[in-house]
Amino acid sequence: MDFGLSTHHRKWTFTRKELDEKRRAVQQAVVARLNEAGAAGSSAPTPELLSVEDEALLRRWNEKKLQEVTRAENAEDASRCTRRVMATAQLYFKRFFLQASLMEADPKGMMLAAIFLAGKVGGPFVLSAASAPPHHRVVRPGPY
Repeated sequence: MDFGLSTHHRKWTFTRKELDEKRRAVQQAVVARLNEAGAAGSSAPTPELLSVEDEALLRRWNEKKLQEVTRAENAEDASRCTRRVMATAQLYFKRFFLQASLMEADPKGMMLAAIFLAGKVGGPFVLSAASAPPHHRVVRPGPY
């Protein structure tokens, strides 16, 4: 199939200006929702909101973390986390945070979800509970 005719090309190829506009629109929508929630009578103090530049910096840091996690998994066993899985996880993470803000979604959880989904779609890799960071492990009592 010709790339120029694909849905990937039509829906996911942007210029730098288009990316900046999409991210700014998402950030402004989240700020507006948070301000509405604060104005609705919440007694909790209003947290300081991220600027577009701060959110971009934090997003890049999380993207680097995702690379570190997938490289560590690859170093442990290259058959579990291939380069294709790594690239697919990075793509999912970037696409998700093009539509959502770091102020409304947990980047750590999304990182693990992207790796897991990329492993399911792109290869035999599945992130096990043992390889998840300790703060993401769920311990269930009883015989499950």
